Amino acid sequence: MNVALCLNKKYIPYATVTMISIYIHETCDLDFYLVSGDLDEGDLEKIQKSLEYTKEHISVDLRKKLSAVDELPEVRIHLVRTDASLLPKEAPVTKNWTAEIYFRLMFTEILPKNIDRVLYLDCDMVVVHSLSGLYNSDLDGNLLCACAGANQDTDHMSPMQRKMLLPLFSEGHRYFNSGTLLFDMDGMRQKHSFSDYLKALKDWDYQVSAPDQDLLNYVNYDETKVIDWKQYNFYAKNAATKGVTSDNIYDTDISVVHFPGPKPWNNAGDHYEAELIWWDIAELYDGYERLLYDFMHSVLTDTRLSDFIKKITSSWESTQNENQMLRSQNAELQAMCKRMAEMIENLSGES
Repeated sequence: MNVALCLNKKYIPYATVTMISIYIHETCDLDFYLVSGDLDEGDLEKIQKSLEYTKEHISVDLRKKLSAVDELPEVRIHLVRTDASLLPKEAPVTKNWTAEIYFRLMFTEILPKNIDRVLYLDCDMVVVHSLSGLYNSDLDGNLLCACAGANQDTDHMSPMQRKMLLPLFSEGHRYFNSGTLLFDMDGMRQKHSFSDYLKALKDWDYQVSAPDQDLLNYVNYDETKVIDWKQYNFYAKNAATKGVTSDNIYDTDISVVHFPGPKPWNNAGDHYEAELIWWDIAELYDGYERLLYDFMHSVLTDTRLSDFIKKITSSWESTQNENQMLRSQNAELQAMCKRMAEMIENLSGES
């Protein structure tokens, strides 16, 4: 099975957890293609050692809890170097949308030519059941297979997204998420190149909301097999409403759990029980203690609650001051009215 992930050095720990989750649930040999602009051979050696650590330290109890396979497969890790400078300077790149999101659009040029099929996964995903069913599935003549977005309501789209994609929706297209992508590489090489996506990006004046995702939906809309999101791109934030927990996830048909938005390993947003699915697998990573320390440190040094309390207190004090001012002004107004009433009464008596 060929699996590709796009990452930078900062994301090595999280990508490794994703790789471990695949490793413990597959019986076939695995070839991981790590697409990056800054990784080196030393990084690959560390990741390889992390997988060896997993093999040596997975206990009987943890194997049972995670529904892991009895015999872990052979693994080969390949570094695929690319360069963010290939992107035009106008391409949207932010803290959340880093240059690495565009690398999956380069697969036709940068992946080895002998690869006929590759499965791409985001690095904020974990696998809880085998992916062989998806990997070996019939694409029905399409070049891609992807999971429909959990929310197909076009009201949440930006004005540019609606202008760009609504005409395609009228043809029956469903917007898909780019976190799980199965590529027919032979077909993609024959029909597309990275320049197709760059042209679309330029045609839309670089005003895309979810850059790689919007471009894939626009360029490949009529050659993508869109499947339900619940099995291969299950949003962890939807777990509570679907009755899914870290305890029963392995009794479902869910294969891939996705953590878009706030991540389980940082304290940037709200947290929910389903994040324990990620942490359970992270226990098999030789950098687990560091991940745990960094997370706890971010929690203990988080000033958002104290800042919120200060803001509320300041607002309350400001309101009290305003109320005091109003009471003082009201008292002055009442005194003025009383004096005016006395003056009118005196004038009436004199007349």
